[in-house]
Amino acid sequence: MFFFCVCVCACVLPPEKNECPIDVYFTIDTSETIALQEPPPGSLVESIKKFTEEFVQRLDDAEFKGVVRLKWKIGGLHFSQTQRVFSNFTLKDEFITVSDRKISYLGKGTYIDCALSNMTRKILESPLYPRALRFAVVITDGHVTGNPCKGIKEAAEKARDENIRIFVVAASKNVDETGLKEIASSPSTVYRDNFMAVDLSQGKPLIQTDTIDRIIKTMVTHRQTCRDIKHDSWATRTKGEYLCVCIYVVASFFYFVLCFFDCIFVSVQGDPGRPGFSYPGPRGPSVTDPPPTALCLLTLASWSDTLT
Repeated sequence: MFFFCVCVCACVLPPEKNECPIDVYFTIDTSETIALQEPPPGSLVESIKKFTEEFVQRLDDAEFKGVVRLKWKIGGLHFSQTQRVFSNFTLKDEFITVSDRKISYLGKGTYIDCALSNMTRKILESPLYPRALRFAVVITDGHVTGNPCKGIKEAAEKARDENIRIFVVAASKNVDETGLKEIASSPSTVYRDNFMAVDLSQGKPLIQTDTIDRIIKTMVTHRQTCRDIKHDSWATRTKGEYLCVCIYVVASFFYFVLCFFDCIFVSVQGDPGRPGFSYPGPRGPSVTDPPPTALCLLTLASWSDTLT
């Protein structure tokens, strides 16, 4: 009976795959120091938008070796002295549509610490996958005009304390490298690594797709941590899993019934009869058989261990 159950379950259940949800949050500097790097003012912001769209286009849901299934959600804000959320966590197609329409040149000063604090709050508000891998991509030049939110170092540390891994991408080559490394997660050789969004040195803006590929590759390597995440909620069970559980319960019930009737109705061998009138051989040594109740309890104990 149990062999039958195992065979059916093997047929109806696909190989187990661990869901690996990944939240990626873009934090984009659209302040005056960014806008003035490429004429006319605001042009670099448009180039950064193209970089962001190209980045998100490459975030494809995928399976790795039939064990881990990646599922991406993307959100973002842009900032100067203030912050504007242009997209809550969503799928990539919707993110691209919204970001193209809502990211714009804000101008004025640059408060990176406030942007990081707001970024952390928004990532923690994600209702979709509370156990998701959390990444932030901060695109800025590292220059600040003030620190009204306790400074970059404290804001970045709070994000890291929430297991948010922060990649820092220079908007172009004109940057404050010290400020960029202060934002990035450790080690900076992984999360800063000379990432750049747009190269303006050739006389025209060139989107740095190599930066995109390297960051995504690093993100994907963290999928290994998803293998230990188990989704035990019944709400996540598939139809095949429900069917297997039902078959197992029914098979166990019939096994219990057979065991019960065997214990109750099968008699123990009676005493040996009288010796015959011929020349009988010597009687063998007596054997003490366990009583029916003991047999039943042993069988039921074995059945209980099997279920657990």
